[in-house]
Amino acid sequence: MLGGIEAGGTKFVCAVADEDFNIIDRVSFPTTIPSETCSTQDHLLHSIRSQFEKLLSGYVSTPDLTSYIVSPGLKGDAGIVGALLLAEKVKQRK
Repeated sequence: MLGGIEAGGTKFVCAVADEDFNIIDRVSFPTTIPSETCSTQDHLLHSIRSQFEKLLSGYVSTPDLTSYIVSPGLKGDAGIVGALLLAEKVKQRK
């Protein structure tokens, strides 16, 4: 059994999952922070891609950055799945 907590800008998500990361139960609590978090700000991807390209300065070639730098595939579950993965790593150390 794994447990994880995601403390984001708009909510806290707590979840319990089995060892295969199947979420058994989840609860979400809103916070008093503004209602949108960075992960839902699509305009940030343009800025990130531009800065990435600027930092590379043509040193290496890259694929089309719109297919290389993308939003998390897990969408709203990205944070909680990350927390569960960290919980698994801690469990493996014992």
